Amino acid sequence: MKRQLHPLRALALACLCALLLAGARPVDFPDVPSGSWYAQPVTEMAAKGLISGYPSGKFGPGDSITAAQFVAVTARCAGLRPAPGQTG
Repeated sequence: MKRQLHPLRALALACLCALLLAGARPVDFPDVPSGSWYAQPVTEMAAKGLISGYPSGKFGPGDSITAAQFVAVTARCAGLRPAPGQTG
Protein backbone atom coordinates (compact mmCIF):
# COMPACT_ATOMS: atom_id res chain seq x y z
CA MET A 1 0.00 0.00 0.00
CA LYS A 2 1.35 3.40 -0.97
CA ARG A 3 1.43 6.03 1.71
CA GLN A 4 -0.40 9.19 0.68
CA LEU A 5 0.44 12.76 1.63
CA HIS A 6 -2.52 14.96 2.51
CA PRO A 7 -3.17 17.65 -0.15
CA LEU A 8 -2.64 20.49 2.33
CA ARG A 9 0.74 19.09 3.29
CA ALA A 10 1.64 18.87 -0.38
CA LEU A 11 0.68 22.51 -0.84
CA ALA A 12 2.64 23.44 2.28
CA LEU A 13 5.66 21.83 0.62
CA ALA A 14 5.01 24.01 -2.41
CA CYS A 15 5.02 27.10 -0.21
CA LEU A 16 8.22 26.11 1.55
CA CYS A 17 10.02 25.38 -1.69
CA ALA A 18 8.81 28.69 -3.11
CA LEU A 19 11.06 30.44 -0.62
CA LEU A 20 13.97 29.02 -2.62
CA LEU A 21 12.71 30.43 -5.90
CA ALA A 22 13.42 33.79 -7.46
CA GLY A 23 12.58 35.19 -10.88
CA ALA A 24 10.87 32.11 -12.30
CA ARG A 25 8.65 32.52 -15.34
CA PRO A 26 5.20 31.35 -14.19
CA VAL A 27 3.49 28.31 -15.71
CA ASP A 28 -0.31 28.42 -15.73
CA PHE A 29 -2.45 25.44 -14.76
CA PRO A 30 -6.18 25.73 -15.55
CA ASP A 31 -7.14 24.20 -12.19
CA VAL A 32 -4.97 26.53 -10.09
CA PRO A 33 -6.99 29.72 -9.50
CA SER A 34 -4.82 32.82 -9.86
CA GLY A 35 -6.10 34.26 -6.58
CA SER A 36 -5.50 31.13 -4.52
CA TRP A 37 -2.91 31.17 -1.74
CA TYR A 38 -0.89 28.45 -3.48
CA ALA A 39 -0.99 29.77 -7.06
CA GLN A 40 2.33 31.64 -7.03
CA PRO A 41 4.44 28.86 -5.45
CA VAL A 42 2.91 26.19 -7.70
CA THR A 43 3.43 28.13 -10.91
CA GLU A 44 6.97 29.20 -9.97
CA MET A 45 7.98 25.68 -8.96
CA ALA A 46 6.65 24.38 -12.27
CA ALA A 47 8.61 27.03 -14.16
CA LYS A 48 11.78 25.90 -12.36
CA GLY A 49 11.07 22.23 -13.20
CA LEU A 50 10.61 21.25 -9.55
CA ILE A 51 7.06 20.02 -10.08
CA SER A 52 4.91 19.23 -13.09
CA GLY A 53 1.28 18.67 -13.76
CA TYR A 54 -0.57 15.90 -15.48
CA PRO A 55 -0.29 15.26 -19.25
CA SER A 56 -3.70 16.96 -19.56
CA GLY A 57 -2.09 20.22 -18.44
CA LYS A 58 -3.80 20.24 -15.06
CA PHE A 59 -2.00 20.33 -11.72
CA GLY A 60 -4.49 18.60 -9.41
CA PRO A 61 -4.18 20.79 -6.31
CA GLY A 62 -6.67 18.64 -4.39
CA ASP A 63 -4.96 15.36 -5.23
CA SER A 64 -2.93 13.42 -2.69
CA ILE A 65 0.68 12.58 -3.47
CA THR A 66 2.63 9.50 -2.49
CA ALA A 67 5.57 9.56 -0.10
CA ALA A 68 7.84 8.86 -3.08
CA GLN A 69 6.50 11.90 -4.93
CA PHE A 70 7.02 14.02 -1.80
CA VAL A 71 10.65 12.87 -1.55
CA ALA A 72 11.22 13.53 -5.26
CA VAL A 73 9.93 17.11 -5.01
CA THR A 74 11.90 17.73 -1.81
CA ALA A 75 15.08 16.43 -3.45
CA ARG A 76 14.56 18.69 -6.48
CA CYS A 77 14.02 21.68 -4.16
CA ALA A 78 17.30 20.82 -2.45
CA GLY A 79 19.07 20.73 -5.82
CA LEU A 80 19.62 16.96 -5.82
CA ARG A 81 19.41 15.10 -9.13
CA PRO A 82 18.62 11.42 -9.77
CA ALA A 83 21.60 9.07 -9.98
CA PRO A 84 22.17 7.31 -13.31
CA GLY A 85 19.41 4.75 -13.80
CA GLN A 86 16.97 6.46 -11.40
CA THR A 87 13.89 8.40 -12.39
CA GLY A 88 12.99 11.77 -10.95
